[in-house]
Parts: sequence; C-alpha cells; structure tokens
Amino acid sequence: MDRRTVAAAVGVGLALNRPGGADWRQAFDALALALPELSAVQVTGWDPVASRYAVVAEQGYPSGVSADLTGMPGTVWGRLLRNSDLPLLMDDEGLGFRSSPHYRDWLAPAGYDDGLGACLRDEAGRPAGFIQMSAGRPAAFGEAARAFVAEVAAFLVPHVDPCLSPQVDAAYGPDWTGNRVTPDGRVLPLRARPEGPAAQDAGLRSLAVRFAALREPRLEFLWPVGRRWLQAVLLAAGRSSYAGAVLLTRAYPNESGLTMREVDVLTAIAAGHANPVIADRLTIGRRTVETYVERLLGKLDCRSRSELAAVAARNGLVRPRPGSGDLGDLTSFTRTASRRRHPSVA
Repeated sequence: MDRRTVAAAVGVGLALNRPGGADWRQAFDALALALPELSAVQVTGWDPVASRYAVVAEQGYPSGVSADLTGMPGTVWGRLLRNSDLPLLMDDEGLGFRSSPHYRDWLAPAGYDDGLGACLRDEAGRPAGFIQMSAGRPAAFGEAARAFVAEVAAFLVPHVDPCLSPQVDAAYGPDWTGNRVTPDGRVLPLRARPEGPAAQDAGLRSLAVRFAALREPRLEFLWPVGRRWLQAVLLAAGRSSYAGAVLLTRAYPNESGLTMREVDVLTAIAAGHANPVIADRLTIGRRTVETYVERLLGKLDCRSRSELAAVAARNGLVRPRPGSGDLGDLTSFTRTASRRRHPSVA
C-alpha cells in the first residue's frame, strides 16, 4: 500500500477503537481518503435478537437503497459475497450484477454506477456482517480498492459482531466472565471469555436490562452468590437491538470481611438514606443500624459517614436493586457513576 492508503488504514483503525466507542463518521472519512470516488457506504452485522442483518453504520445511501442493501445478504449476490475470500467488484467477470434488481431498481436510479462489497468474517471464518460501497461513475473501484478493503475488513468485525467487544478485552483481564444482556433480557456470550452468571440469575438480568434503559456508561457493584460475593461491572453497549449492556463478573476477595447485612447498610448509606429509613426498610432497630455504621467505619478505615458513602460508591461496594422503590435503587448509583468518566462499549 502507498503512503495515503496506509494512512487511511491507520485512520480507520483509530476511529473504530477510540476509548469512548467507535466513531463511524471518522472511519468513513478515512475510507474516503483511500477511495476518493466513494459516494456511499453501509456496514451491517448479524442481529441475533431479530435474526437478520441490521445496519450498524452507514453514510450516503437514501433510505430505499439502504433497505435494499440491508436485505442483500439473503440474495444470490449475498451468497456470492459469503463464498468469496476477497471483496467483489460490481463488474467482476461472471457476476452479472448490473442485470440484478438491486442495480436496476435501486442503485442505478440513485446515480450509483460502480460498487464494491465484502463479507466481514470473524477469526473462525464465520460471516459476521457485510460492507457495501458505491460510487457515482463506472470503474471507480479497482484492484487497489479491493486490496484495501480486504486489509481493513478485519478492523470492522469486532464492531459488527455482538459477541466481540474490543474495549472489554482491552480493559478487563481473563479472570472476568462476561455476557451481553439484550434489552429484552436475552443473554449472549462474549467470545473468548468464560460465560458469567447472568444466564442463571434472573436478578442480574433484570438489573442489566434496567441499567441499559438508563443509558448510563458504567456501574460497578457487588452481587451475592450463595455466601460469597462477585465483583460486577455493567457497561453500556451501544444502541442496536442486540446491544443492551455488557455484564462482567469475577470473584470478590472481600478482604474487609463485609457481611451481607453490612453491604445492605453500606448500600443504603451510599444511596443517601438516613438511619431511620434504613432501620425501617431493613426491619431492624435504629441502634442496630448505628452499630453497623460503626463497624463499617472501622472495616473500611473511614472517619465519617460521608467518607463511607464516597468509598462505597467509588469502589463499587454496593448492591443495587432494579426496582425503583428499593432501598438500593439502581438510579442512586448510576447518577454517581455518570459524573465520572468511563468509556462505554461500542
């Protein structure tokens, strides 16, 4: 590749792997640096919830053309793309794409006179999505364009496959289990990462669904499993129908020796509740609450109630509940988390 093409490939990679999530507009601008005739581009990915390919990002196509291209993976052209190891040009010998209804009914009337498409495959060779590109004049794309798209296709795969998450893999080690929880509560595995407890724990799934609806970036908390604790993190996972939230968990060493009831009290303190409210909600005496607070001050080496609340919220030593009327209402902690800067998952 020449210097401009190398710069374009680097630009695509940087745009897609930003800490705050993929910047598709910047990625498409980088594509256009290598493909100056590019008029429109669409990237689709398989949506396991809707059982169809859905648009992940696009630029330039009118809505009718966009809808036709989204359905193309199920057509003869789509099968040709899936069966090809390389991107295909509109005028490749034997394809006959100009006689297809896609070109005749949609692309030609919209002024597109050349095209290039590619199947995006994961490391195992499975189709994860497609990229379709169009230009306004014949022969706008050639062998150099084909080679460039083949090179950058791998950059796109983690951003169209809901079971891949490059930001998670970069930030969290192999000791973390992980799942995506979709907006309707379906649990999807994350590739190359052990599956977490979400599939078996309805409470965790409910919490993840409500967290996703709040559109907050991140929440760290504790979750009980039997007599032990899990350290858990919820991350926002975009806006597509399969996105929802990414839920990560790992064993929590509990070096401070926090008990279940102490975590309940600590959760209530971090949520801003006074002792009388805590006593009433936990059906214990006010003096008992004061005793718990004194123990927590000692265990967490804090000098005041406000410091205790800050330490609990900052270190995720809380157990949130999904219900809006619960003592550890989820929104009490997402408001705190949103004031800190954390990347979401694209």
